[in-house]
Parts: sequence; structure tokens; C-alpha cells
Amino acid sequence: MSILFDQAEELAIIILTELAQQAQPVEPSIKKQKGKNEGAPCFDALKTWLENNISNPYPSKDKIDEFVQSNDITEKQVRDWFANARRRWPVFKGKKPRRVKKINRSRTMF
Repeated sequence: MSILFDQAEELAIIILTELAQQAQPVEPSIKKQKGKNEGAPCFDALKTWLENNISNPYPSKDKIDEFVQSNDITEKQVRDWFANARRRWPVFKGKKPRRVKKINRSRTMF
């Protein structure tokens, strides 16, 4: 019985050794983290355009299509980027048109 056990143990060691030699090193999976620098190079053109068009920060449909094709990004990404930039850039803060209360001129004070 012990001879059979010894042979099985030797066989198991041989198999495990061969498997270990054939195995490829496994890289731990790292989730891609979203953050400030994700895709920064493809958005450089958008930032440059926005800096040059501060007076009217709304690109036309043709300009958006141009950004999509030249930077390999989607139209939604372009629209979202511009919306976020207009919301976050200090240049645009406080530049929203103020709502003016209309004065009812039909009534006279006198």
C-alpha cells in the first residue's frame, strides 16, 4: 500500500511541476480608473477651441462632427465635455444672464 501511495505522490509532484513550468505568469487585474487625466490628449483640441471662443462657447454641429472624427470620441463625449467645461471654468462662472423682473407698466402709481 505504501508503494502505491509513494508512486501516486511522485506522479502528483511531476504533474504539478510540469503545470507550473507551463503556466504563464498572471498579472493582477487592475480596473481602469476614471479621473482627470483619462483621455486628456483627445480633449486638447476641445480645450483649445474653447479658449479661443470664450465669447461664444457653443460649437456648431459641424464643429462637433469635426471633433468626433478627428479625435476618435463620440458626439455625446464632446457635448458633455463642453457642458462640463462651461459649468466648471471660472471664466464662465457668474456670466449667466440674470433674470430681470418685468415691471408691470399697465398700472400707474398716480
